Amino acid sequence: MSVTDYLTSLHACDEAMAWVASRPRARQTLAALWRDCERPDWLLWLAGRQPDADLPGVVAAAHACAMLASDYAAAARAAAAAAAAADAAADADYADYAGAAANYANYAAAAAASAAYAAYADAADYADYADYADYAGAARDLARRQCCDLVRLLVRAPVMP
Repeated sequence: MSVTDYLTSLHACDEAMAWVASRPRARQTLAALWRDCERPDWLLWLAGRQPDADLPGVVAAAHACAMLASDYAAAARAAAAAAAAADAAADADYADYAGAAANYANYAAAAAASAAYAAYADAADYADYADYADYAGAARDLARRQCCDLVRLLVRAPVMP
């Protein structure tokens, strides 16, 4: 059975199947997919569908990823709030306070984006409000890779039946 047949039998999503199909044929093995995947949700999904699923490992990995996600989401919300405060201050009649508020908001947004660098979540809606969307995107990508590493560390690699 090929990997694509196996994933189809598990009802893998269209996006995952397209990712597998886009890879060179030599890298379309379950071991290579497990090693190269940068989507922790896919890794957890695959691990949980194994006949001898390592459920304690899956739960531990999901928890670890959730902790990273909550850290990122909090930091992204702080960045959004800071950016919103800067916008509100700029619109206010109090021009003297607007500059100070904008400076504070920029500092808070930068600090929040920096804190987000080590965590993951799909909270890009919040990051879009900040001037640091590129930085937040890089933080999200890094944290995604960190989550994948956690999944691979805490869960046995899947094998095809």
